[in-house]
Amino acid sequence: MGAPVKTPDLAVVDYFPLGAFSYCTITTTPGDKDNDQIDFGVYGNPGFLSGYKIYAAYLILKYGEIRDSSGSENRLSGDQYITIRKTGGGTPVNAIKLPGDTFRVPASSQNPGGEIHGNIDIKSVLTGPAEYYIRWSSAVSVGNNLEINWYQLILRVIYVRG
Repeated sequence: MGAPVKTPDLAVVDYFPLGAFSYCTITTTPGDKDNDQIDFGVYGNPGFLSGYKIYAAYLILKYGEIRDSSGSENRLSGDQYITIRKTGGGTPVNAIKLPGDTFRVPASSQNPGGEIHGNIDIKSVLTGPAEYYIRWSSAVSVGNNLEINWYQLILRVIYVRG
């Protein structure tokens, strides 16, 4: 007879948006960039894992490239936040802080993609199975036409047994 199987004390699950990759252009005029919704516990997605509780939750921003077509060096203008809230209500909570120097790109050129891992724990927002709405509030750049191509926001949930 084999040894009993031990359930891990920690589980990490990434939840992906309902849609495909997104694209946005940021200009010198502040504007909200509405992003996708993340399914957490509906439409067959497991949501809360049986026998586990949420220890922490974070957003991750993945992007394919940053491009400038303004003719001068470009970057975000001032600190900005990507927020998350439960769809249909709830107060938006800051999830990723983007410092003002983020996405620096030389004039009329492009930089390769990367990832930005949010360091703000957003577990308090995840109150139960639902869709969660993500928004980049008041996105603004130093110059016009700062393009973020092929980006996606991922919800990473860390569970502990108990």
